[in-house]
Amino acid sequence: MLFDALGEIPVESLRKHVLLITRLNKDPKLFSSINIEPQSGGALGISLVPELERRIEFLESLLPHFTGIDYLQHKLKIEQRIRTLKQRIKQELVNETIYNLSL
Repeated sequence: MLFDALGEIPVESLRKHVLLITRLNKDPKLFSSINIEPQSGGALGISLVPELERRIEFLESLLPHFTGIDYLQHKLKIEQRIRTLKQRIKQELVNETIYNLSL
């Protein structure tokens, strides 16, 4: 619940909290259970791509902090999420193109 609420705070504060909790508790299961992405509401008719790109940028900013064997699973989770978001961007761009062509 805490990290769901933290997703609403400014990105720099969220980064600090994510890094603090992972320094205090390196358990990859705990890390997998928390939502570490900044949250933002989308609006109908507005491209999701910029928001998805901001999430990728945030996650990429975390990667340099997850070094060493203790953080291997953390880093893999972040890298997987980045790949998923990049795929979602591709799909959004296709959807937007199709939508624009149908207008």
